[in-house]
Amino acid sequence: MFAAFMEALNMYTTPLTLIYCIPLIQGLSLVFSRLQRRQAQFFQEASEGLLTLLRSAAHVDDDDEEEEDEEFVPGMEIPLKQVHAAILDDIVEVAQVVRETCDAVHFDEHREAFQQQLGMFVLQILGIVGEKIAHSGKEVPPVVIQLVELLPFCGLSVLLLLTGDQIKAVIEITTNDVTGCGDELAQVDQKKLEATKGSALAAYWALSTSQVAAAAEITLDSLKEGLQFTGRKGIVAALSVATSLLGSSSHRPLSLMPATGLALVDKVLELAASLEFCTFDEEEDDDLDLTLRILPALQSLQNVVVYAPSIEMRRQGYALFKKVIEDVLPETSRFKCLQKLINDCIYPSLVSLHLICMKDEVVKAWPRNPQQQGEPNSAIHLAGGKQQDRDTASHFLKEEILEVIGSVLRPKNGAPPDLPAQIDPVQSAVNLYRFILIRESSGKTNYTGVLSKENLAKARSQWLLPLREVMEGLSQQLREEDGDMSADMGLAIDSLQSVVYRCLELNEEALAYL
Repeated sequence: MFAAFMEALNMYTTPLTLIYCIPLIQGLSLVFSRLQRRQAQFFQEASEGLLTLLRSAAHVDDDDEEEEDEEFVPGMEIPLKQVHAAILDDIVEVAQVVRETCDAVHFDEHREAFQQQLGMFVLQILGIVGEKIAHSGKEVPPVVIQLVELLPFCGLSVLLLLTGDQIKAVIEITTNDVTGCGDELAQVDQKKLEATKGSALAAYWALSTSQVAAAAEITLDSLKEGLQFTGRKGIVAALSVATSLLGSSSHRPLSLMPATGLALVDKVLELAASLEFCTFDEEEDDDLDLTLRILPALQSLQNVVVYAPSIEMRRQGYALFKKVIEDVLPETSRFKCLQKLINDCIYPSLVSLHLICMKDEVVKAWPRNPQQQGEPNSAIHLAGGKQQDRDTASHFLKEEILEVIGSVLRPKNGAPPDLPAQIDPVQSAVNLYRFILIRESSGKTNYTGVLSKENLAKARSQWLLPLREVMEGLSQQLREEDGDMSADMGLAIDSLQSVVYRCLELNEEALAYL
């Protein structure tokens, strides 16, 4: 009977025949209620077919969103959306029956494994259809509450799901050994993505709705206590889970409602702001680990800034990006993340914004006067003498900041930057260089090493003079062309030229003192 149900279900899992799956799913609930042995094995096989069916219905919904007219079942006056809602309701009913079956399992070890399978099933359902049925700012449907109620029964905690610990553990427990086959690896990746999105949505609703929080058996205070215990790494992990709703770094945001993901990121940051963490131990290994963990989340927020459909959403995405950088990361990780994003980002406008963030961090790190570094003015030499505490100074006041500027003004291929395509990041990089030159010269300091003879000569010969030559050629070319676009670009080039010429003057003045 079970084999026949699954074969028929697989046969009708197509967009045109989904309606015939409804009585089959209902029949499957009856079959499960009558199983006397090997329940976990039967459920594992059935869950794969049910999730495939659910993905098929969700995919049809995605296609329908691009069409204005409502779709109906071929030959029937039944809306497809009504069919898909019935399929979801019946699959949730299967999950409820499986819960009752778990209670009937006599051996604790078998029951625990069974519950883990059910928990993964629930998370994947939420990940597949969650945002289609429960949009941000709207009342959460009963079916979502029914699914969330199953999580505590399966031993799953919203806190541990939000910090990613349980997601990894449940995937390992419920996944057979992977031999390295491409299809098997793709299935595991799909499982991880769906479970992570399901966890993020469960956390969002639990934080937004008291009814869902009660179903998940958590309170805001217990969540805060848990995050306090996990520390800064727990907040970073929670942000990684939250940004799973925004899509990957190399594609447009996959979520139909990216506002939900942004809202969850905002809620996590609100929780982080209300907590007090111990001083972060900035050992090299811990610092690198934190940087690698947060980068995918920052790249997902970057993606929103580039691809979000509205200006408001792009602004919100960038505001949250800055908040993560400024409020969550310790200084060393903050510098490394910005440096990595500047080097790897393919969007010139974003590179420019990241450089502005760099400048803001330099301003914050700059001491009010040399005595705050523990030395009199006479101990700091304009010619580039190093300070005693250079090794313990802010990363934003070390020579690494010049490496960041150089990565924009002298790209990896060794040629000058591509103008006018890269004019925004070049303008920001030159402005940052000018700011540091003026600040160091006027304060008779050299925290960044920008005033050393070697760095002055390098900036002049490798950055400023080649850039001036490219701009002069481009200006001549634009003068020969007509049109509003050429005129606008000409103004932008003129603005950049004025900053470059000022940098050359400051550079020459500093060299004259050496």
